[in-house]
Amino acid sequence: MNGQAVFQTSCAVCHRLNGQGQNIGPDLTGAARDNLHYLLENILAPSVVLAIEYRQTTVLLDDGRVLVGTVKPSSPNVLKLQTTTELVALPKDEIVSQKVAPISMMPDGLLDALDESKCRDLIAYLMSK
Repeated sequence: MNGQAVFQTSCAVCHRLNGQGQNIGPDLTGAARDNLHYLLENILAPSVVLAIEYRQTTVLLDDGRVLVGTVKPSSPNVLKLQTTTELVALPKDEIVSQKVAPISMMPDGLLDALDESKCRDLIAYLMSK
């Protein structure tokens, strides 16, 4: 199926569907994927309806490094930050500042890079059960 191939290259780097892909963004398996309006709204404007656990967080560390990701369940002394490449454990005493942005890590315009047939195949794949 062409849609599955498009999902693997465009979505699976962050999202999981039916056990395939990464856990950076929400798992799409249980999402309301049969609702075209819901699906398109979340793809075309990912920051419109966004759970706090998927908001982009920028962390400045005392050594000058700046990391961006989503905060995962942490302990009192360690902040766990999921970047696009890894889950990082940051000692909280090394954090100078932490800012939560009102936007998703998923950028707007992801479908812009796809031609019409790939968009159609991806949507069909996402909507299939």
